[in-house]
Amino acid sequence: MLLVIGDKPLANTIDLTLRHGRYLRRIAETVNDAKAGIGEWKPHLLVVDIDTEAGGAIRLIDEARNHSPMGIIALTRRSDLRGKLDAFERGADDYIGIPFVPDDLVARAQAVIRRAHGSAGELVPRLRIGDLEIDVLNRKVLAGEHELHLTSLEQALLYLLAANAGSR
Repeated sequence: MLLVIGDKPLANTIDLTLRHGRYLRRIAETVNDAKAGIGEWKPHLLVVDIDTEAGGAIRLIDEARNHSPMGIIALTRRSDLRGKLDAFERGADDYIGIPFVPDDLVARAQAVIRRAHGSAGELVPRLRIGDLEIDVLNRKVLAGEHELHLTSLEQALLYLLAANAGSR
């Protein structure tokens, strides 16, 4: 996956959200970095913040369509219909407004990859550390044989912390 996000905190949040599964991610902070990444790396999915570089990133969707088949998700903070239509006309497969729910991005990424490549793989598998098992899609957390009842926020935070255990 190639993430074209100029806003570093947003890029890191999306990277953490999509970190799990068989897909590698790279962050491109500029359109030029993204163009190089598309040509060299041929990602399965392009997630592009079309507001990056004062909206110049939307032209990247045109160029991405000329390379290997990849799914494209456009992100934006704008709420105008024209921006959404422009992204779809250029070839975006999906469009998500910022702010977004992380689980929504994961589900949409899986669907776009499945349509573009025939299979999605798991982006959010069950995570197991010792006797702790966290299953985000089925909303279950098990400690040994006991199910823990957590709020959605508690579960999401636990999952992110567990998935990044040992990393800096």
